[in-house]
Amino acid sequence: PCYIGGWSAAHHWGLTDQLFNSTIVFSSHKVRSREIQIGELSFIVRTIKEARFFGLETIWQGQSKISVSDPSRTIVDILDTPSLGGGIRHCLEVLNDYFSSKYLDEEKLLGYMEKFNNKAIVKRLGFLIEEGKINVSVNFLEKCQNIKSRGLAYLDPSLPHNGKKNKRWDLIINANINDFTG
Repeated sequence: PCYIGGWSAAHHWGLTDQLFNSTIVFSSHKVRSREIQIGELSFIVRTIKEARFFGLETIWQGQSKISVSDPSRTIVDILDTPSLGGGIRHCLEVLNDYFSSKYLDEEKLLGYMEKFNNKAIVKRLGFLIEEGKINVSVNFLEKCQNIKSRGLAYLDPSLPHNGKKNKRWDLIINANINDFTG
């Protein structure tokens, strides 16, 4: 089992106009290499547990059925691993587009984050919403505060682990997103 996610799914749903050279694939099978080249096509494969195979939709590409993460699940995946969303700044742009799109479903997003069971994504989401001045419903950030855990997380875990602490979201801010203009 596998599905298309990350920046590839974000592009499919119109949450980004940016084109990437590789397609992001989430699979339950371990692969020898994370980066795979098949002819002229390039894939980045991320191995995940089958329990995290939820929030998927089937699309048709010609005569082939393909699973792709739905828009809310796409947000969860890129907040879990911002590098698969194009980096934390690009994740902020995708979030801004999601929260102003027809796909916005705050309750589904909260449910997916709880089911995914990685509280760092809730912290990243709350911080990025506030810093990016993204419009959300009145209680949304309060709900995020209620489900986040204690302990510190990094805004972007792929970057060096240093930076200032944001006490509200229990995040180490190790990336600059201040020049985002949503």
